[in-house]
Amino acid sequence: TLPAYGFYVRHVRNLDMRGIHLEYAEPELRPALVCDDVTHLNLSGLRAQIDPEAPAFISLHDVRHALINGCAPLGPTGTFLSVEGDSRAIGVSGNDLTQTSTAVRLGPGVPETAVKTGFNLDPQEQQ
Repeated sequence: TLPAYGFYVRHVRNLDMRGIHLEYAEPELRPALVCDDVTHLNLSGLRAQIDPEAPAFISLHDVRHALINGCAPLGPTGTFLSVEGDSRAIGVSGNDLTQTSTAVRLGPGVPETAVKTGFNLDPQEQQ
Protein backbone atom coordinates (compact mmCIF):
# COMPACT_ATOMS: atom_id res chain seq x y z
CA THR A 1 0.00 0.00 0.00
CA LEU A 2 1.42 3.36 -1.02
CA PRO A 3 1.40 6.22 1.53
CA ALA A 4 -0.85 8.47 -0.65
CA TYR A 5 -4.11 7.72 -2.38
CA GLY A 6 -3.36 10.16 -5.23
CA PHE A 7 0.34 10.75 -5.88
CA TYR A 8 3.38 9.35 -4.08
CA VAL A 9 6.49 11.13 -5.35
CA ARG A 10 9.95 9.97 -4.27
CA HIS A 11 13.55 10.94 -5.19
CA VAL A 12 12.59 13.66 -7.68
CA ARG A 13 14.10 17.01 -8.70
CA ASN A 14 12.32 19.90 -10.41
CA LEU A 15 8.72 18.70 -10.13
CA ASP A 16 5.96 20.98 -11.42
CA MET A 17 2.38 19.80 -10.68
CA ARG A 18 -0.55 22.02 -11.71
CA GLY A 19 -4.33 21.83 -11.92
CA ILE A 20 -4.86 18.40 -10.36
CA HIS A 21 -8.30 17.23 -9.19
CA LEU A 22 -8.54 14.00 -7.15
CA GLU A 23 -11.52 12.09 -5.80
CA TYR A 24 -11.92 8.58 -4.42
CA ALA A 25 -14.75 6.04 -4.63
CA GLU A 26 -14.19 4.26 -1.30
CA PRO A 27 -13.33 5.77 2.10
CA GLU A 28 -9.66 6.81 2.15
CA LEU A 29 -7.49 7.79 5.11
CA ARG A 30 -4.23 8.54 3.25
CA PRO A 31 -3.09 12.02 2.16
CA ALA A 32 -3.83 13.09 -1.41
CA LEU A 33 -0.13 13.80 -2.06
CA VAL A 34 3.03 12.54 -0.36
CA CYS A 35 6.46 13.80 -1.42
CA ASP A 36 9.60 12.11 -0.09
CA ASP A 37 13.09 13.37 -0.96
CA VAL A 38 11.97 15.99 -3.46
CA THR A 39 13.93 19.11 -4.39
CA HIS A 40 12.34 22.09 -6.19
CA LEU A 41 8.64 21.27 -6.00
CA ASN A 42 6.07 23.62 -7.50
CA LEU A 43 2.54 22.54 -6.59
CA SER A 44 -0.31 24.70 -7.82
CA GLY A 45 -4.06 24.11 -7.97
CA LEU A 46 -4.39 20.76 -6.21
CA ARG A 47 -8.06 20.13 -5.39
CA ALA A 48 -8.69 16.80 -3.74
CA GLN A 49 -11.10 14.93 -1.55
CA ILE A 50 -9.75 14.25 1.92
CA ASP A 51 -11.17 12.43 4.90
CA PRO A 52 -11.24 14.50 8.12
CA GLU A 53 -9.38 11.64 9.85
CA ALA A 54 -6.51 11.58 7.32
CA PRO A 55 -3.17 12.63 8.86
CA ALA A 56 -2.83 15.49 6.34
CA PHE A 57 -4.02 16.76 2.98
CA ILE A 58 -0.39 17.04 1.75
CA SER A 59 2.58 15.36 3.42
CA LEU A 60 6.21 16.37 2.79
CA HIS A 61 9.25 14.44 4.04
CA ASP A 62 12.79 15.57 3.22
CA VAL A 63 11.50 18.20 0.78
CA ARG A 64 13.65 21.20 -0.07
CA HIS A 65 12.69 24.34 -2.01
CA ALA A 66 8.95 23.94 -2.48
CA LEU A 67 6.13 26.33 -3.32
CA ILE A 68 2.55 25.27 -2.59
CA ASN A 69 -0.16 27.64 -3.78
CA GLY A 70 -3.76 27.70 -4.96
CA CYS A 71 -4.57 24.34 -3.35
CA ALA A 72 -7.72 23.34 -1.45
CA PRO A 73 -9.09 20.23 0.22
CA LEU A 74 -12.57 19.27 -0.99
CA GLY A 75 -14.13 18.88 2.42
CA PRO A 76 -13.14 19.37 6.04
CA THR A 77 -9.72 18.12 7.14
CA GLY A 78 -7.53 18.35 10.20
CA THR A 79 -4.14 19.29 8.76
CA PHE A 80 -3.47 20.93 5.42
CA LEU A 81 0.31 20.35 5.30
CA SER A 82 2.49 17.99 7.31
CA VAL A 83 6.26 18.59 7.12
CA GLU A 84 8.81 16.09 8.41
CA GLY A 85 12.46 15.09 8.18
CA ASP A 86 15.11 17.34 6.65
CA SER A 87 12.64 19.68 4.98
CA ARG A 88 13.33 23.38 4.41
CA ALA A 89 12.63 26.42 2.21
CA ILE A 90 8.93 25.64 1.81
CA GLY A 91 6.52 28.43 0.86
CA VAL A 92 2.78 28.10 1.42
CA SER A 93 0.67 30.89 -0.06
CA GLY A 94 -2.69 31.51 -1.71
CA ASN A 95 -4.32 28.28 -0.49
CA ASP A 96 -7.90 27.83 0.70
CA LEU A 97 -7.62 26.66 4.31
CA THR A 98 -11.21 27.44 5.26
CA GLN A 99 -11.99 23.74 5.81
CA THR A 100 -8.83 22.91 7.79
CA SER A 101 -8.22 23.13 11.51
CA THR A 102 -4.39 23.21 11.28
CA ALA A 103 -2.55 24.89 8.40
CA VAL A 104 0.93 23.41 8.94
CA ARG A 105 2.08 20.67 11.30
CA LEU A 106 5.84 20.36 11.80
CA GLY A 107 7.30 17.00 12.75
CA PRO A 108 9.96 16.49 15.43
CA GLY A 109 13.15 18.36 14.66
CA VAL A 110 11.69 20.47 11.84
CA PRO A 111 12.46 24.13 12.64
CA GLU A 112 9.67 26.71 12.39
CA THR A 113 11.78 28.52 9.78
CA ALA A 114 11.41 25.54 7.40
CA VAL A 115 7.99 26.79 6.25
CA LYS A 116 7.06 30.35 5.37
CA THR A 117 3.39 31.18 4.94
CA GLY A 118 1.92 34.03 2.95
CA PHE A 119 -1.68 34.99 2.36
CA ASN A 120 -3.93 31.94 2.72
CA LEU A 121 -7.68 31.90 3.24
CA ASP A 122 -8.15 30.54 6.73
CA PRO A 123 -11.17 29.83 8.97
CA GLN A 124 -10.54 32.82 11.27
CA GLU A 125 -10.77 35.23 8.32
CA GLN A 126 -14.18 33.85 7.32
CA GLN A 127 -15.92 34.73 10.61
